[in-house]
Order: sequence, then structure tokens, then C-alpha cells
Amino acid sequence: MQQNPSAVTKAKAFLKTHKIIAVLLALALVFAVLLTVFHPRGTKTFLIMGMDNYGSLDDIGRNDVTMLVQIDFTRSKINAVTFARDMFIENERGGLNKINTIVRANDEATLVKRLEDNFGLKIDGWFRVNFTSVIELVDAIGGAEVE
Repeated sequence: MQQNPSAVTKAKAFLKTHKIIAVLLALALVFAVLLTVFHPRGTKTFLIMGMDNYGSLDDIGRNDVTMLVQIDFTRSKINAVTFARDMFIENERGGLNKINTIVRANDEATLVKRLEDNFGLKIDGWFRVNFTSVIELVDAIGGAEVE
């Protein structure tokens, strides 16, 4: 008789398969802790963009991970949501754009504006990571053993 894997087992398997999401969640947690030190009251919402390139963060790429992290300092809560990379959202002319091409075609401010307009959000800031910066951040917190 085969047992049904638990939710924890499924989550661990998912994060093992999708390492970039696991790293981004860890980075979001580190970022949240740092923000707690500097902004101990109120709610802040940040957009995290995981770019699909190596090298400089100034290099043009697509944001294959688009994550919104909301930190409620008053209630000590963190909420996060990831937007599907193939999702279409309305642009300022009423047309549709694929969410992961907006930064490459325009800039981060345009993506922030589109998300705010389409979902009724107020985004307080944003930051980008790419494969190179994720490696640097992991190394900065002690590294990770990879088999």
C-alpha cells in the first residue's frame, strides 16, 4: 500500500526542484528581517524581480520570477505572492502585455505602475536579482553545498 506524501514532503520536493524559488524565498526572509530593523512600524510592499541572466544587474533580461512581498510590521506578518511569468496584464492603452517582458521593453517603474493599476496595489519599492547576484548573496550568508 502506497502512502500519500505529506504537504511538507511535497513542499520540500517542490523547493528542491525549483531552487531559484527557494533561494528567492530565503532572500525575501533575509530582506524582511533587515527591513524590520530599519522600519519597525506600518506595512511595506516590495516587488522582487528574478531576472533570467548572469552578469550585471544592469543587463537587460526578462523577469522570470515576479514576487510581491508585503511586510506588516505592526502585526509581525509577511505575505508573498508570485505572479505567473506568462500572465498577461493590461497596459496604459488598454492592450495586454506579458508580465515578464515589461521590464525588458520599458523599465521597472513601468512594471510597478502596471501592477499597481491592474491589482489596486501600492508598491513601496523594488529590487532585482539574477543568477549572479543570487550566487553572491548565498555566498555572503555562508554558501550552500551543491551535489
